[in-house]
Amino acid sequence: MYRQRRHPVESPVESNPLKTDRSFALLSEPKIAKLGRRVYGFNLPAAISCPGATDVCLSCCFALAGHFRRPSVAAATARNLRRTKTTKFVPDMRNELSCTQPAVVRIHIGGDFYDAAYTRKWSAIIRSRGQTQFFAYTRSWRVP
Repeated sequence: MYRQRRHPVESPVESNPLKTDRSFALLSEPKIAKLGRRVYGFNLPAAISCPGATDVCLSCCFALAGHFRRPSVAAATARNLRRTKTTKFVPDMRNELSCTQPAVVRIHIGGDFYDAAYTRKWSAIIRSRGQTQFFAYTRSWRVP
């Protein structure tokens, strides 16, 4: 079950939608038992957010099949993509990280760094969270 810790300077519960409704959450809840309860993920829609994807990459992409095809998952990844393009993405992600206190965040279980501005946003988020480890796999380095 999803549990959150109250951040010391956080606003009251009523004003923080993460406290009552996970539909506002950016991070996916930990679901893989072998990774632990404090390992979260961040997803974008595969293919449309993958500028470095090759034909081979797309033909075997696990994020284009299985549970990623569920309507609720597809809606969440599309929502995440829209939110990454706003100026609120960095502060919203920082707030969520403060609430959830993850040990590790896997960036892009599905999706990729789609442009330089988006990559800079993640850089700012990572710099602000020294106690959290982040990792990401990318093929976008191939994009000129």
